[in-house]
Amino acid sequence: MSDQMILTADSGIGPVNINEISLLEKISIYFLDKVLFVDFKNANINTGLLSLFSMTGQEIKSIPVNSTKMEIELNGIKSGNYLLNIQSEEGIIAKDISIE
Repeated sequence: MSDQMILTADSGIGPVNINEISLLEKISIYFLDKVLFVDFKNANINTGLLSLFSMTGQEIKSIPVNSTKMEIELNGIKSGNYLLNIQSEEGIIAKDISIE
């Protein structure tokens, strides 16, 4: 029998492990004037890929992570719910976002 405990939570897209929850807490995601900002300052992420998907799974935008603060232009993107997928050396996490 193992002494290891696994904690999972439902992110709305499936279970996530404790490392993904901890990483997501270190990332700031916010909007300003049709721009989505993703700030990795506290997450030690320097490389990776940001992808924005529709709820039907269609990739809307994808940009490489090359800075601790990334911007995604949202001009031309319809209002609705989307999935922001963050791939990095730390793993893959996803966040539901709503664009108005």
